[in-house]
Amino acid sequence: MLQIYHGEYWYDYPKGLPAYGGSGLAVSFDEGTTFAKVGQILAPSLSREDFLATNPSGGLWIDASMTEADAERGGNKVLRTRSSPRDVSFYYFIFSDRSSANQGNYLGLGRVDKVDMSEALAHCKAPVLHKYFNPEGLASTGTGEDGNFTEPGLGGRSTPIIGPEIGIYFVQPFLVYNYYLHKYVLSYMANQDRIVLQTSDDLFRWSVPTVVVDIRQEEDQRLFYPSMVGFDRDPVQTGKEFFVYYLQHTLSAAGSLTAPRLQRVEITIR
Repeated sequence: MLQIYHGEYWYDYPKGLPAYGGSGLAVSFDEGTTFAKVGQILAPSLSREDFLATNPSGGLWIDASMTEADAERGGNKVLRTRSSPRDVSFYYFIFSDRSSANQGNYLGLGRVDKVDMSEALAHCKAPVLHKYFNPEGLASTGTGEDGNFTEPGLGGRSTPIIGPEIGIYFVQPFLVYNYYLHKYVLSYMANQDRIVLQTSDDLFRWSVPTVVVDIRQEEDQRLFYPSMVGFDRDPVQTGKEFFVYYLQHTLSAAGSLTAPRLQRVEITIR
């Protein structure tokens, strides 16, 4: 069992801010009874020093979500049963990133060979991911996106697949393959006040955003960690109907967050 976790470096420990976050990976060999950290797998494009220089009191996070897919046209088919593990050969990661101090967060894409990842985990080592980076833009490469996973996962550059947009911060992505739509479905939190869904055939090009939770009118409320959960025995399998769970906090007058309340909204695909 694999668990992607959120890790933070605190510049002025024990103060929580300013802080700089990365994604790490933990593995369990006993069906989830215990987990062992194997190390960090993703770090922002913007370095820790450059972030602090322009954000002396803020935080930068690179949270990620993972799926399995083959490499045809950059990963547009979900994992199927094949004769060889190499036929379906990649884990793909959607993650939040930022490439400059003046740019908002966006969502990028990374991947690692499935066999390489299994071999690393067998030795309790962090797998080596590579970020998708295409400075020329998607339109100029046709179907060549598959060859553009060239930047290191730890600090390498990345090309946005969603965002950036002025004034909007795209964070905390959660990715599943929906067997009713036969598409990937992505949820994420925008500005701590909206939960957004988008769909894709190939992980590179995404539909128009659909806002499923919106609390912008409630200035003292904040949303975190949207997660899609299916109705079937395996909650990762989503169909025509599924839930989006999330945490909702109340922001006090002093600026602190209350204990979270677990909320959910039911989604029906029409």
